[in-house]
Amino acid sequence: MAIILWAMIWAGIYSDPSYIFNKKFFYTFFDIFQGLRALLPILAGFYALMVIVRSRNKKASADMGPNYYFVLYGLVGATFFLASPNPVVSLYWAFLYLSVLIVIWLLHIHQDSLENLRKCLNLNMWVCIIMTLFFFLGPIRPMLSGAPRYRLFDLPFGLGSQTANGVARFVAIAALIAVSRLRLKPIRLKILWAIIFGFAFIVLLYSQSRSALLGFGLAALVLILISRKYLWLLFGTPVLFYYLYMSWFVWRARGNLVTALFLSGREGLWDLALKTSLKSPLFGFGFHADRFMLEGEHVHMAYLHSLIQSGLLGAIFFLVGIFGICSLIIRSKIWRRISKVEVRDSSFLLECIAIIVFLLARSFFESTAAFYGVDLLVFIPAVGFLYQWLKIHPESSP
Repeated sequence: MAIILWAMIWAGIYSDPSYIFNKKFFYTFFDIFQGLRALLPILAGFYALMVIVRSRNKKASADMGPNYYFVLYGLVGATFFLASPNPVVSLYWAFLYLSVLIVIWLLHIHQDSLENLRKCLNLNMWVCIIMTLFFFLGPIRPMLSGAPRYRLFDLPFGLGSQTANGVARFVAIAALIAVSRLRLKPIRLKILWAIIFGFAFIVLLYSQSRSALLGFGLAALVLILISRKYLWLLFGTPVLFYYLYMSWFVWRARGNLVTALFLSGREGLWDLALKTSLKSPLFGFGFHADRFMLEGEHVHMAYLHSLIQSGLLGAIFFLVGIFGICSLIIRSKIWRRISKVEVRDSSFLLECIAIIVFLLARSFFESTAAFYGVDLLVFIPAVGFLYQWLKIHPESSP
């Protein structure tokens, strides 16, 4: 059941009910498909909520660690949806956000919680690997032969387009997982993960996404240090930094330091988002507020995104959740235990930590976990698995 519910959560990505509701007469099969699958995450969340409500273990049902505060943040945004210029759409996005967390909540209280969370992580992994292969064999391949680079990539099956930052997120996560699993002993698995890493790293470089390059560099460093693969660090660091330098400074910034550090107009957008948030400082303007109130622009910063959607009240819950994750990792000193854990769990723990570091680094330039999207679907299960594992193995957990 876990894998079905999580697949339903993923089904809403790159979709919108407007494919159905904005048309009056003629519908294509694609319109119906897109419109109906946009509702699947909400159905999954509703089912999970019914199971939780009927659960006899009321105390356990409230125990999901830092993810609990993201539930509270989502509830604030959902409660004040009427402040939105479009309350119906705002409520839809609030339900999407809460559905992700409610399904994870259900998995936390299930008897096989760790196994169910592993299934979610595995599904996330395969989504990232499949997207990596698609982008490498599709839009990126002509660039390797000298075709012009572009910042917008078409998605498969006519699902729309994806910015370079969105593409880089998928491939950076696939690359981090590949680095983690290069530790596996069978040589055939090492070769397989090396190939996946090569594909992912090439796409990452050609995306020229600075936030993804920064996050990947930090997360890869943490992953290698925790794994105690110091030879990888010795020989891999010069190569890694050379290619990051080429992608970021030479290709993207054309060798110009000012351009390399320029935030692509985000400063002005952040200022506008802050001024808009102050018009309703306590409760915000509901989910999807940035699109309605910032002339269709995306905030590109998780903390301002939480502020404009749910005001100070919701943003505080959001920040507590973020600090809770950092505290969980630091206080548990999980990095000291990973080398003593069985390979299966150590791989998942390493990958969860790497994904968390990567997405938290991006949170200052992208809206990580602040709304329903790929970042949220990757971030929340990683936090959930780490918390649940420490709860079941409490020797050095907080």
